[in-house]
Amino acid sequence: MEDGDRCEATKNNYTRISKYRPVSLMSAVGKVDEAVLLRILKEFVDTWKALPGFHFGIRQGHSTNQQLLRLNDWTTRAFNHRKATGAFFLDVREGN
Repeated sequence: MEDGDRCEATKNNYTRISKYRPVSLMSAVGKVDEAVLLRILKEFVDTWKALPGFHFGIRQGHSTNQQLLRLNDWTTRAFNHRKATGAFFLDVREGN
């Protein structure tokens, strides 16, 4: 083979068109849409008190740690008053 007929099989061989891929702006558009939707949802929730006080999901200043402390306090009080205590935990994730 002549030198012009060979194409080295390296990872970074940018002489091959297959090493290039189209640029997509969907992720940027999606981020903007998500930010706008989140702002609208937060305003709706705050205005109409649409979520109970113990829901910490999209609320600013409410963390998972605070919710765990709340749960611990609640179960300790129930235990001290000799009341039955139960919990149901649901973890929803991507199916990957």
